[in-house]
Amino acid sequence: MKLIGVYGTLRKGERASNFLKEAKFIKTIRKELPYIMIDTCNGYPALLKNIAKTSPIVLDIFEINETIEDKLDIYEGYPHLFQKDIIDIDDQEVIIYVYTKESCKKCLQYNKNLKKIESGDWVEYNNKNN
Repeated sequence: MKLIGVYGTLRKGERASNFLKEAKFIKTIRKELPYIMIDTCNGYPALLKNIAKTSPIVLDIFEINETIEDKLDIYEGYPHLFQKDIIDIDDQEVIIYVYTKESCKKCLQYNKNLKKIESGDWVEYNNKNN
C-alpha cells in the first residue's frame, strides 16, 4: 500500500473524489511545502515546484493500492500533464501530483494571469470563486 496526498478535484466531496471511494481516508492536513498552488483556469488546481520558499498546501491523505494508483495516473495525465513527487508527512512517503514544466508553459500561453491560491486550499478557493 502507498499513501497519496490530493489537493484538488480528488479531495473528499469534490467532483472526482469517486476515484478514491475504495481508498482508505487517513486525514486532511495543512502543511508548508516547497510548492505553490495555482488555479489553472481549467477547473482544477496544480502544484508548481518552488524551491525558493514554502507555501501552505491542504491535502487529503489516502492509502491506495496499485489499481487505484493506475486509475489516478490516467485521470491526472501522468506523466505528461502531471508528474509524481514524493513528500514527507509524519515520516512517511506520500505521493503528490505536480504540474510538469511543459504543462506550466502551455498553461501560461493561454492565460498570462495565473492566480496563486494563497490559502493552499482548493476547496475553499473553489467555493468562493464559483
